[in-house]
Amino acid sequence: MRLWDDAKALRRVTLWLYTLVVVCLCVAGFKWLWESPYFPIKKVHFYGQLDETDQVKLAEMAQGNISGNFFKADMNVLKQALAKDPWVESVKVQRMWPDTVNVFVVERQAQARWKSGGLVDAKGLVFAAQTQKPLPEFSGPKYMMPKAVAFQNAITPMLKQQQMNIKQIDVSERGAWTLVLNNGVVLKLGRRDLQERLQRFLTYWHRDLAPLGNNLVYVDLRYHDGFAIRQNAVAAAKAKEQQSSEQMPTALPETE
Repeated sequence: MRLWDDAKALRRVTLWLYTLVVVCLCVAGFKWLWESPYFPIKKVHFYGQLDETDQVKLAEMAQGNISGNFFKADMNVLKQALAKDPWVESVKVQRMWPDTVNVFVVERQAQARWKSGGLVDAKGLVFAAQTQKPLPEFSGPKYMMPKAVAFQNAITPMLKQQQMNIKQIDVSERGAWTLVLNNGVVLKLGRRDLQERLQRFLTYWHRDLAPLGNNLVYVDLRYHDGFAIRQNAVAAAKAKEQQSSEQMPTALPETE
């Protein structure tokens, strides 16, 4: 039996040929859309609160990393390029028909300056950028910066109640913490019970320590239930003569 005498076989061949034609047309159409010069990306819109990010620089980076038309342009390449900006914490890229790309940027929030160079963000990550904002300074190992940020967040409300702010936080390699306040007072906190020791300082600040003014060099809080102070040489000598110096603990400080 010949093929054209078999209706079922003929229908199968016809269906197969029809499917093949449709597939070929789809492939050709897709290729035409992919390579077509008629669908260029004309606009790139940025969204997000960008206080520090150079938007002109971002726009130039976007234009330089969009290759091809609306269909062909690789959004992952664009996303990776924009994410290299140190102020960009995260970025999302979205096509918008017929000729627009929307870019949603979350800007990194600087919490402090890192003494070794760069800034520290809200997660404690160090990044290479500059800002004109007044920020406290952190010093210490990079891996300790997340703990420094957490400590900063925990004690800032305590200090603000006494009209104080953080000027510097230092963490040694051994994990000993030193806090410098905006009034110049240096607090040696040691390695444990940091918030409790800070609270002890705040409890005695107005009555016993604030009257010393600029004569106060530092407060050593590495004691179980007390603290020691150091005054500058002139103030210490005067205090000794007047026999009105602060009572110093007789015990040595704990092991930080």
